[in-house]
Amino acid sequence: MGQNDENAVEVRRLRRLLKEIGDLAQSASLTGSLSKGAPAAVRRYNQVVTRLEALGVASGGLFQPLGEESTFDELGVESTLLASYLEEEAPAGPFAGHQTVNGPLFDSLHVGNLGSLEGLKDIGRIIREQMEMNQALRQRESAAGEAAAGGPPPSPPEPHHAGAEPGAPEAVPEPMPDLRPV
Repeated sequence: MGQNDENAVEVRRLRRLLKEIGDLAQSASLTGSLSKGAPAAVRRYNQVVTRLEALGVASGGLFQPLGEESTFDELGVESTLLASYLEEEAPAGPFAGHQTVNGPLFDSLHVGNLGSLEGLKDIGRIIREQMEMNQALRQRESAAGEAAAGGPPPSPPEPHHAGAEPGAPEAVPEPMPDLRPV
């Protein structure tokens, strides 16, 4: 891993640490707990600011070290702002803001923001579409392999549903009910 890659990894780790400091400070501020821990958390925040300056990421004057007497309120605000400043830009392109899921069934499945209801509401449809595409590709590859071996692939049997008469049109399945809270 090159120096730039190592620095990028360290900056991501420091950003996560700042988010944790901000969450801790918010919780302590709301509950009044951990009040004796504020100086230690402020020292840690100051160490992060110093390291980011050494890496050339947080440049002169925008984020200053906090005084030892700083409260969790001040620490929470500064940590959150600095973590936000370090947030990486989203990539541009057709899948900007999407997460990619890779696995044995999916060569590349692009799904919306998985942390929101909007991103989850169409996941069933997306997965079905992806599985159908993968199945079609597998069938095409299988047929090509069998054709190369010298014989046509056997035709699949016609589906038969219990209670259906042979030759009758296939029943259309009911759509999934809307499970979103009202």
